[in-house]
Amino acid sequence: MSSVAYLASYLCRAKFLPAALVTTIIHSLVDWCYAYCKLRDFDMNPRAHQVFYSGCQAIMYILCFRFRSSMDIRRLKLQLLNIPMDKIWKHKLSPLNVRDLLVFMLRVFNDKCRVLCIK
Repeated sequence: MSSVAYLASYLCRAKFLPAALVTTIIHSLVDWCYAYCKLRDFDMNPRAHQVFYSGCQAIMYILCFRFRSSMDIRRLKLQLLNIPMDKIWKHKLSPLNVRDLLVFMLRVFNDKCRVLCIK
């Protein structure tokens, strides 16, 4: 779980990484999370599926910081829009209903909004 968090943090902050690489890694994370969902088709349990929820958190975290750079390039925009993220968010494991994940993402959004308002 720590390695997923480290990867997400690095991808968010490393502006020198090309948007294409970041988009490819997001795609890989979504593919892994979706494969996990298909193998575990039962109700959510945050303790039993910590790695899965860490992967979902990483996807959202990276998207918060790097979404705009990928959306500026038509090819990457199409690639991002075709990633089947909805299959993860709507799955029975319900990553959007995990309290710790939501609290973390709200904190990130809040900090990001503050930065945008100050600029």
